[in-house]
Amino acid sequence: MKPRTTNINSRASVLFAVLLIAGLTSCDDKIRSLEDLSQPPSFLYFKKQSTNWTVSEPGLVLTDSAKVWTATNNASFPLLIKLVAPQNNLAELSITGSEPQSSMFVNDNLYTNSYSISSNVDLNLAFRSPIASTQDFVVKTTEIFDKSEKLTCRIIFKSNRPPKSVLKVVLVDGQNKNYQLDASSSYDIDQAIGGNVVQYEYVVDNVIINTSEPKINHVFTIGTHSIKLRVKDNDDVWSDYISQSLTVN
Repeated sequence: MKPRTTNINSRASVLFAVLLIAGLTSCDDKIRSLEDLSQPPSFLYFKKQSTNWTVSEPGLVLTDSAKVWTATNNASFPLLIKLVAPQNNLAELSITGSEPQSSMFVNDNLYTNSYSISSNVDLNLAFRSPIASTQDFVVKTTEIFDKSEKLTCRIIFKSNRPPKSVLKVVLVDGQNKNYQLDASSSYDIDQAIGGNVVQYEYVVDNVIINTSEPKINHVFTIGTHSIKLRVKDNDDVWSDYISQSLTVN
């Protein structure tokens, strides 16, 4: 009887080994299937001048421009991003800039040129740079099997240019010699990338009038008067003066 018992035990061992191998093979196949099906989270983005959310294509490069940031102008390039992760498989979202001196706001928090998170959240972004150059900010998602997708913001940061003064003199009340000095058509050449006029300086017969208002009223006496104007932008840079004379009868 002893040889028969040994034979049964041998058969059981072989069957166990076959089942173990089959189980491992099946598990590996399932992992491979999951890995094949898994895709990295994609992006929806909304940038300046956008009117609707846009679906990002893999490897998309968004090229745009922004003003060089200073302590006074608060210039930056804004971007809103939603992650699309139907498989809930996000391992990491990272943002990395190409210029160490640059920085970014992520949901109103300031970071120096890099950021990462492991949860699926909407992102309110703003990228800024203190130097003029072309820079890449790469937003990258990585899923649990290490597949990734990225969206690149290629931003051309431009140096400030002085604003331009425009002056109109309009008679308001002829009896009282009241005129309106109108500088509202003055503009910052960089207005498309974050520039704007913040201050106006009138010089009327050598009297300086500084104001944040583009229009002022002034009562003149009879005679010929000198009027000058310059304007300041949000980089604390003044335009050249422009001048004209006014004859009041």
